[in-house]
Amino acid sequence: HHGWSHSKTFSYSIFSSRNLRPDTNGTSTTNYLETEYINQHEIRLHPFLLCSRFPGLSGYQRLQRVTIALDADISKTQTTMNTDDQSCFIILTTADAIEDAYQYEEDFMMNVSFGPLVDIMKIASRTPYAILGDEWSTTSEGAPAVSKLRSSFNENTDLISMEVTAWRRSIMVDFVPGGINLDGVRQVLDDVRAMAHASSASESVSSKLRSIDTTVLSLRDAFSLTSTTSSGRTSNLRTFRSRYNIWSQALTNGFEESHGCIDMFERIQITPRGEEEVNGKLHVSGAELIFTAPTSDSDGSAMNRNCALSLVIGLSVHPLVGSVEVGQKLELSSVAVKGKSNPQWITQSAVVDHRPFFDKGLDGTGQIVAVADGGLDTDNCYFRDSRNNPFGGWDKSRRKIAYYDDSFADQLERDKGHGTYVSGIIVGRKSSNGVDNEVGFADGTAPGSKITFFDMEIGSNGIADPGVSRLFSSFYNSGDGAFISNASWGRGYNGLYSSFCRDYDGALRSTYSDVLFVVSAGNTGVEGTAGTIQNPADCKSPMAVGSSLSYGDDIRSNEKGIEFLADYSSRGPTSDGRIKPDVVAPGHFIVAPNAEPNTEGECDGSKSPSIRRSIDVGSGVRYVSGTSMASPVVTGGAAILRQYFEEGYCNSERCCGSKGCGESFIPSGSLMKAVLMNGAQPLTGGIQRVPDGNVVNEQPLKEYDGNQGMGRINLVNSVPLEGENNIQLITVNDKFIKDGDKDEYKIKIDTSNGCNEELRVTLAWYDPPGAVGCLKCLVNDIDLMIEEIGGGSEVFYPNGLSQQDTSNTVERIRMQASDAQEFRVIVHSRNFAFNRQQYSLAITGCLAEADELKPDLTEAMKSSPNCSREELFTFKINTAETAHQLRWNLIGSTANNGIEAIASGPGPEFGYEYEANETYYHSYCLTMGSKYRFQLMNSAGGGLGSGKYSLSYGAVTIFDSDSSEDFEDVKNHRFQVLASGVKILGKNRSFMTDVDDEIV
Repeated sequence: HHGWSHSKTFSYSIFSSRNLRPDTNGTSTTNYLETEYINQHEIRLHPFLLCSRFPGLSGYQRLQRVTIALDADISKTQTTMNTDDQSCFIILTTADAIEDAYQYEEDFMMNVSFGPLVDIMKIASRTPYAILGDEWSTTSEGAPAVSKLRSSFNENTDLISMEVTAWRRSIMVDFVPGGINLDGVRQVLDDVRAMAHASSASESVSSKLRSIDTTVLSLRDAFSLTSTTSSGRTSNLRTFRSRYNIWSQALTNGFEESHGCIDMFERIQITPRGEEEVNGKLHVSGAELIFTAPTSDSDGSAMNRNCALSLVIGLSVHPLVGSVEVGQKLELSSVAVKGKSNPQWITQSAVVDHRPFFDKGLDGTGQIVAVADGGLDTDNCYFRDSRNNPFGGWDKSRRKIAYYDDSFADQLERDKGHGTYVSGIIVGRKSSNGVDNEVGFADGTAPGSKITFFDMEIGSNGIADPGVSRLFSSFYNSGDGAFISNASWGRGYNGLYSSFCRDYDGALRSTYSDVLFVVSAGNTGVEGTAGTIQNPADCKSPMAVGSSLSYGDDIRSNEKGIEFLADYSSRGPTSDGRIKPDVVAPGHFIVAPNAEPNTEGECDGSKSPSIRRSIDVGSGVRYVSGTSMASPVVTGGAAILRQYFEEGYCNSERCCGSKGCGESFIPSGSLMKAVLMNGAQPLTGGIQRVPDGNVVNEQPLKEYDGNQGMGRINLVNSVPLEGENNIQLITVNDKFIKDGDKDEYKIKIDTSNGCNEELRVTLAWYDPPGAVGCLKCLVNDIDLMIEEIGGGSEVFYPNGLSQQDTSNTVERIRMQASDAQEFRVIVHSRNFAFNRQQYSLAITGCLAEADELKPDLTEAMKSSPNCSREELFTFKINTAETAHQLRWNLIGSTANNGIEAIASGPGPEFGYEYEANETYYHSYCLTMGSKYRFQLMNSAGGGLGSGKYSLSYGAVTIFDSDSSEDFEDVKNHRFQVLASGVKILGKNRSFMTDVDDEIV
C-alpha cells in the first residue's frame, strides 16, 4: 500500500549502502534533504525498510535477528509484511549499522534486503485520487488552476459544486515507528512550510515564513517524481516520473504559486492519534490534519486541490513521517441501506425483511470483491457507469467495476451470461442513468461493494483455467485489490484431492493468507451420493458453499423454504473424509442481473419479480438457480463482515458491536472463514427435490454432514451488533503455534445483560498442501477442545465427535452454558509435519468482560518441543508484582561470534502478558556446548525498575533479583549448556569475551 512495488522497481538502483552515507558523492536529492534534516536536528536514526528472508524463522524471530544485528530498538519497528518466505519491517537505524551488519553478520547479505523509506513509499496509493476526485473540493471561478489540474487528471469526470461553508476534509499522517512528541508534530509542519517557502517565489509569502530558519531544498528538487536533479537518477525513474505529471502540476499550481498555500497552513487543525506517555512526554504515532473552508475567497486554502497535494508531497519527504493518506469523512449517523432481495435478509438475520447490517450502513462499502467467470455485461443497469470506461486498468473511482482484466480472454459476455449473474448477486446496485444509485429488485447482498472481474472465456468456447498465480495476482493487485474472491465453477474429481487443490491450498497458505476464497460446491448432488463435491470446493482452504431454498415469491408453491436444501447441491464428504460443503446459502431462484450484450442499460421493471406468477420484470433481470448463485450470496456476506472489521467494530481481540467503538483491523482469510462458519445455523428441514417438491426422507439433514456442513450463514449470529444481539465475540487472528504446543484460553459465562446465547467456538487454519490423491490430506493437525473448569470437568470435542478431529481444517463446538461457568478453550498442535502453523479462532456467546484474551500459560508452557533428551532444557520463571511489564529474549551464539534469536516473550504480539506472582515454564532445544544470553527488560526495552524475579534451570539458579536496583537497566544473563546442566557466566558481557571472569 505504500509504494513497495515501486521501490523494488527503481529504489535499489538509486540507493546503495554507500550512497546512503552523507559523506559520499552522488547522494540522491531526496536522501540529501533528509540527511541534512537529520544533521541539523540531531536525528541519529532514519527509517529503513528491511526485508528478511532468513529461512525457518517466524516474522518475529527474523525481526529479532535483524534488530540485534543492527543494535536497533525493537519497540521502534513496524511490520509491513510477514509471510512464510519473507518478513519486511520499517526499522529506525543508521546506514552505518546496516553496512556493519552486511560486513560482519553471517548470512545477513544473503537474507536481508533494504532501502530507505523514501517519499513515494509513504504515500498511500489512493491518496492522489482522493484529493483530485469529486469529493475533495468544489470548483470555483477563483481557482482556475484547480480546474486545469482536474481535467488533465480525468477527462471523463464532471466537476461538481457543493456547499462551501460545510466543507471539511483531512489528511492522516503516521509518524515513524516509536512516534514523536507533540512539539515534533508542529515542527514537521513548520519544516513543510519552510519547503513551501523554498518552492515559492513570492516575497509576500516569504515574509510570513521568515521566522522559520531552515535551509532546505525546494519540494520540486526533493520529491522523487518531480526532481530535476539528475545525480543518482536512472532512466527508469525519469520514465516513471514523466507518467505522473499530476505531482508536478500540483506543485506548479500549489506551493509554487504566488499564494504559497499560506491560508491552508494557517487554518490547519491538528488532532493527535495514538497518544502514549513516554518518559513523561506525550508521544503520538500519528495525527489528523483537519481543514475547513476559508472565511473569504482564497486560492491558497486547502480547497485548492493543488495545495492539498503539495502538502502530501511535503509530508512524504519528511524523515519523521511514515505514511500519508486522505482521511475519510466522519459522519454523525449512518445512512440506512434499503434492500429488496430475499437473500439479503436470509443471510443477515433469517427474519423476514429484516436487514440489520444494512440498517447500520454495513453494505460492503469500501470493499473490493473478485469474480472470475465467463464475461460481464458492463452496461447492465446494475453495473452501468455512464461517466467512466470500465476497461483500461484499475480505477476504484468507477461506480462498480474497479478493474476488468481481459488479458486472458476478451471483453465479451454471451447472452444470459453466467458471469453477469454471479457478479450482480454480490455487488449489483441499480442505476438507470449510470450515475445515481437506486434500489433494485436484483441488488446484491453487498450492494455497496465494487468488483474486480477476471474474464475466463474467449468467445463462446467455455471458460478456461488461467492458473492460480495469474488469477490471484490479478485481483490481489499487490495488496491493493480484492481480499475476497468468488469462483462459481470447478472441476469434477469426485472429492479426490488434485494438483488443482495443491495450487489453491499452497497459494492461500503462503502468499494470500489474507484472502477468503469462496467457491460453489457444484450441481451434481441430484444423484444422492456422497463424494460429488467439485474441485476446488473439495480443497482444504477454499470455503465451499451449497444451495438452500429461498422464500416467498422466490419459491414455487410446493417448495418449503429457507430451511431446506436443494437436491442438486453437490455433497461431501471428500475422499479423505473431510466435511464439505462448509456452509450453505440461498441459491435456488435468485433474482440476478441478466446479460443482453446488444442492449445498453437493460434493467428491471416496475413490478416485483415472482417465480409463481407471469410478470414482466424487465429484460435486465431474471431468475437463476444453482450453487453458482449460492456462492456469491456468501461472498457478499463476507464483504459486509470485512467492512465491519475495518470500520472499528472491534477493540483488540474483542468486538464491541458499534462503528468506531474499537479500532480497524485487517482479518486474515482464515479468521473470516472461522467467523462465518461459527455463526452458521444448521438447517432444520431436509433435502427437497426440485422442481417436484418431494422431500428426500432417506437423507435427513444433520449438522456437520456432507449436505450442509455447518449450516446456512447468519451474520447476526456471527458478530455483535448493537441493538440486535447480546453476544460477545473474541477473535484470534492468524496466530502462530509450534509443533507440540498448546494455547489455552480461559473464558467465563455472564448472562447478567439478558444474554441467552449458546457458546460457540470455531477454529480454522490454512493447511499446507497435501499430496495429489492423498487419502489423509491433513498436514498440520490442530485439535480444538473445551474443558470445563471445576464442576464435572467435562471435555467437549468438535464437529459432533466424541474425540479429536484428525481430518478437517475447520473445527466447531456448539454447546449450552450457564451463568458463571468457566471453561478452558484448548488449541493443541498435536501433530505437525511443519514446525509452525497460523490459526484463527472465533468465540461467541455470553462472555464476561475482560481486558483481553489471555492464554493460560502456566499450563500451556509445560509442553515440550521435539528434540533429544540431552538437548531439552526447561526454564522456570517466577514473576513479581510488575509482571505485566516483563519481556525477555533468549539469544544463542553462533560461529564467528555471530548471534541467533532463539525465543522471546511475552507481549502484545504474542497475545498475552505474564501475571504477578506466578510460575511459568518454557521449554527449548539448546545445543550442547553453546553459550546463551537471557535478556530481561520492560515492554519499552528498558529496565523493569522494581520487583523480585528469578530464572532457573532445575536446581541451578541463573538469576535471582534481591531488590529493585537489579532492574534499573536491561539485564543480560549468560550461561553455557553442558552435559551436566548449565554453567553460569558473567552478566552484561558479550558472548566470546571476558572468559576469564566466568562464574560457575
